[in-house]
Amino acid sequence: MNTRRFVKTYPSSAAARTARAHYRWLASLQADVVFPDLLGGTGDTVEFAHIPGRTAGIGDLVTVSAALGRLHQAARRAGLDRAQVNSRFTTSGGLRLASFAGPRRQRLHQLRARTADCPLGHQDIDAWLDRAALLPAALYKDANPATSSSPPEPMWSWWTSTP
Repeated sequence: MNTRRFVKTYPSSAAARTARAHYRWLASLQADVVFPDLLGGTGDTVEFAHIPGRTAGIGDLVTVSAALGRLHQAARRAGLDRAQVNSRFTTSGGLRLASFAGPRRQRLHQLRARTADCPLGHQDIDAWLDRAALLPAALYKDANPATSSSPPEPMWSWWTSTP
């Protein structure tokens, strides 16, 4: 039995509950993608079984892309193709997914204001979010919070399209 765990801490217990719900939805999609066992978590944490091995690198891009593609295809079969990017969406299993731009616009403007050498202006951020609203909904993986000074985001977010 594997007793090692990966514990992810979120900014609040609500964010951790949301992450657990997203995990359960993604794992239920039968996308031929291996997920770590969800062991639980309390309060602001989510606990997963440790998966041995190395972190994916640039040489794994094709394999990782294929896995994300299978997951995205399964999500679309499960109804994500009917979602509007800037509106809440309820999955067939009853999970309510937040809109894309709403929770991000203010956060991106705050990060922009704190980043002196950011090449994007506030108008660029707004234009990107407005353009994304016109594109199909898709799954994406947020950046690894361990490499930034921002608090962790939920494990998976579900909206994106690159304008």
